[in-house]
Amino acid sequence: MDRAVNVRPNQQMTAGDGQNIQEFLRAGIARLIQDAFGSTGYYSGFQISRRDVWEIQFTEGRLYVSGQAYSERSPAPINLYNQRPLEGQRKIATIVARGEPVDSDDQPRKFLKDVNTRETQVNTVSMLKTWTVFLEAIVGPPAAQPVAPAAPAGYVKIGEVELTSGGIPSTDGIRMSLETELPNVTDILMSVDVLEDWREQTEVSVGRLRTDLFALSRSLENYASLALLQEVLQRLSATEKTANDALALASDEPFLLDFIEEFASEEASDTGYAGYSARIKDGRLRFPRTEGNIQGGIQLANAIDPKVDKVGDVITPKSSARTVIDNSGSLGPSVRLQSYTIAEQPVSYTPPSSPSGYQAPVVNQPTKTVAQTQEPAKTWLPSTQSLSQVQASLGSGYTVTVKSPPNQFGVASYYVVKK
Repeated sequence: MDRAVNVRPNQQMTAGDGQNIQEFLRAGIARLIQDAFGSTGYYSGFQISRRDVWEIQFTEGRLYVSGQAYSERSPAPINLYNQRPLEGQRKIATIVARGEPVDSDDQPRKFLKDVNTRETQVNTVSMLKTWTVFLEAIVGPPAAQPVAPAAPAGYVKIGEVELTSGGIPSTDGIRMSLETELPNVTDILMSVDVLEDWREQTEVSVGRLRTDLFALSRSLENYASLALLQEVLQRLSATEKTANDALALASDEPFLLDFIEEFASEEASDTGYAGYSARIKDGRLRFPRTEGNIQGGIQLANAIDPKVDKVGDVITPKSSARTVIDNSGSLGPSVRLQSYTIAEQPVSYTPPSSPSGYQAPVVNQPTKTVAQTQEPAKTWLPSTQSLSQVQASLGSGYTVTVKSPPNQFGVASYYVVKK
């Protein structure tokens, strides 16, 4: 309350002074309500219960609208018998409240009629003004699935009452309006206590979850992205296609033999082409011999293969140091060889016949023999002939054993040892 009436001893009081005392106090309370709840209407109390089959009753309640407080200490019951629906249908009645001032408590009081003669006159006047709440029921149309009607302007919704052809259901026929119910401070404090307990319980879990998410994000750094995985799949698909094409060519023996013959000599090569510098001999393609160093590099196609090493701008197969000669068990730092001889052994190699009837020339391959083990020198011989045929062609001075069975081109490998 921000205003008051000054009262002094032996001071004359007027009706306006008394009105101001009440009005100032009421205005202060109205501003307090307005600041606390705003202009939205709220109710407190007015709990609805089933008094009879068609009648409802209310408890004491209050209404707060635009800063003004209204109350009703003994609300009158509401009978809904005249609103009963037909058989098989239902209705919903919306219980609403409105407030207005009411003058009551009429009493006879003397009023000064003549100031000079001090003559008075008795009049019956209202001595009490109350801000009273009036409760009403707004019934919606009947339907199998009825809808509750909205509260009119200036009214506050209190609750809903369901009506059937047999009356008001005793269990779930009454529902209070939680949207317009005035919040209770005790209930709010209890809710805050529950939220505080929940926050304390979840704070630790949230902290652990944050730590786990951070660890998960760090671990995901080692995983390939979707784009990288798609690139790998594309390269794998291209590699698979190349391998399938190579297998298709390898399974075509006439084509393969023709292809091999192209590298048997330079007959099928355009040696007169400008810039031609290859060397074709014995079925192999070699780099040309030049006076200076050959400039260039070898690079693998798949740069992300874990089995490659990158040195400078060149990618080579991954390799590691390995022991060639282990002398850890010897007395000295070196290994002595008793003897080391080099011998040349002529070997005859006959490739499979081709449609053109071309025969590859005889290849003389040098053979190195280490005499340290005192074992006869072995010579590796590829041939399309059988073991008995190779043995017969070499004569009794040689021992022939199988190194590997014939491959898909019919070429087998044999060891030849001179007796």
